[in-house]
Amino acid sequence: MKNRPLYQIALTQVKGVGVAHARELVRVMGSEEAVFKGDIRG
Repeated sequence: MKNRPLYQIALTQVKGVGVAHARELVRVMGSEEAVFKGDIRG
């Protein structure tokens, strides 16, 4: 995904979301983009 770095940077800018929380969100949602779109995988 070519926009992945942009979503990673955006995640670090969300108030209250640290590195560990961001990693957990990506793990649960499947990708950085899905975190912002609200699409839970499968």
